[in-house]
Amino acid sequence: MSLSAGQVESMLEAAVAEIEVPGISVAVFDDGATIECATGHAELDPERNVRPEDLFPLWSVAKVLTATILLILADRDLLDLRATLASAIPGVRVAGDAADRITIRQLLSHTAGIPPMGPPPTGIADTGVGDDCRELLVNRLASAQLIAQPGEMYAYSNSGYVLLGHVIERLTKTTFEAALCELLLDPADIAEIEVPFHRALDAAKVGLYKRGEAGQLVRVEEIYPHWRSGASCGLTLWGTARALVDLGRIFFNGVAPNGRRMLSEAALAAVQETDASARSSLASAGSFQGLGWRVLAHGDGESVLEHGGGRHNNLCVLPSRNVAIAVMTNGPGGDGLQEELTSQLFDAAVVAG
Repeated sequence: MSLSAGQVESMLEAAVAEIEVPGISVAVFDDGATIECATGHAELDPERNVRPEDLFPLWSVAKVLTATILLILADRDLLDLRATLASAIPGVRVAGDAADRITIRQLLSHTAGIPPMGPPPTGIADTGVGDDCRELLVNRLASAQLIAQPGEMYAYSNSGYVLLGHVIERLTKTTFEAALCELLLDPADIAEIEVPFHRALDAAKVGLYKRGEAGQLVRVEEIYPHWRSGASCGLTLWGTARALVDLGRIFFNGVAPNGRRMLSEAALAAVQETDASARSSLASAGSFQGLGWRVLAHGDGESVLEHGGGRHNNLCVLPSRNVAIAVMTNGPGGDGLQEELTSQLFDAAVVAG
């Protein structure tokens, strides 16, 4: 047995009735088939309903893409995940000499001690649209102050993933955007992710909304900045829920939906390995930070891989049962809705299976 399209549509409509949101798109892969549903508004003026093929911002779900590229490079023996940042990028400076002690694994699991947020030099900034934008941002981290010694504690860091984006650029001798397409999206035939500054798609994007002072929905240019410098941590990429599910399916057994092997068994196992510091109290109870994914315990020894995006999107994968779920929203209410609906769909898929 598996989830039916009718069940997914019913849960979607019930969730939206309880938590108001401008628009929502959902994709579920279960028992060998993908179900896609969408409801609400992609745009309010002029009014247009959401369609499954509409593009939503990926936000921090993009970190899974960044992590996957690094796993691919490690599989090709172009990178040692346990190596230091300084060995991967000779000459780089982060918080003085910290690059000699920070490892790629620590950056992937947010345990490098890189500050989580804040203004430059520790936060994300607009360093232009040139191919050197990430290098310019990384250079600012030379004067940053670590909030903990590398490997000491978990602290979610966007800047850490900008560093990883630059690692990818140095190893591949191309831009992050080009490497994303050439190493992952194109070989896996994941076509419904737009990569600004490299691959535009002829597809409609949803409008983004916030609440005005009177509580009304107001369209905005951005909920989070669309700076190119932050592409590797989630500031520019757009895609569909179906594309996220296709990405998640790679983590079932390392094979993309088109049959192309993308990751080795060793890489899949590495995703769920972590240092004790990644099990910090900053991670929610019953979970820990793996490589690019949050790992949650489920059932009898099963693991769920999960990553949210700006509290508006969520990608959830249960590799042992070949279940993947993506929920994407475009405004207020999305933070509560994506979590609740993902949980409901996940529980229903597990019961059906």
